[in-house]
Amino acid sequence: MIQQEQQFNEMLLDKLVAHFGVTRFSKDGGYILQDGSLLNLQRSDMDNRQYHRAVAALLPKEMHGICDEITIVNLMTATGIIRYEARGRVHVAVKPTQLQRRKLFEIMKYSEHSYRILVSDSNGATIGDQSFKSPQAHELLQFFLTVALVMGKRNIVMTSFMLEKSRVISYLSSVRNSVRSGVINQALGILQ
Repeated sequence: MIQQEQQFNEMLLDKLVAHFGVTRFSKDGGYILQDGSLLNLQRSDMDNRQYHRAVAALLPKEMHGICDEITIVNLMTATGIIRYEARGRVHVAVKPTQLQRRKLFEIMKYSEHSYRILVSDSNGATIGDQSFKSPQAHELLQFFLTVALVMGKRNIVMTSFMLEKSRVISYLSSVRNSVRSGVINQALGILQ
């Protein structure tokens, strides 16, 4: 079953790449694929510009949610791609690969825009929300590690494997001063 799901997800990505193509220009992309390449939505071309909902429209009916945003979360959860807008918004639903983090860092590092990174769980609920302006690579990594810890905690609770809560709270409290505290406070709120 898992192998069939992986094959379906790969075929879905192949379909999207065949339809939209890839680009090396961040201003034209709209999604970061797992290999770090950018799905070409031609965002800088006013005559041919594609929107994120154009991607959602190509998905099979069983992936459609009650609105385009849920459909896009379903796509990101299934395939691991990251949605982004070159002028300041990033949306993630699974832990990014190293190549995706590298590409995201390249996009954000020298941008004149601040970036807001939203992290959703598979149901579309926001579990991480942080703004960055020209971040250091370790700041992005720390953010994603912290969110992964929160996601892991939720998954562990759902599957009845309990972490020692005091150790997690202690760890989060210890890193609060070394990273931006928004997501840390959110994680502590979930755990307490």
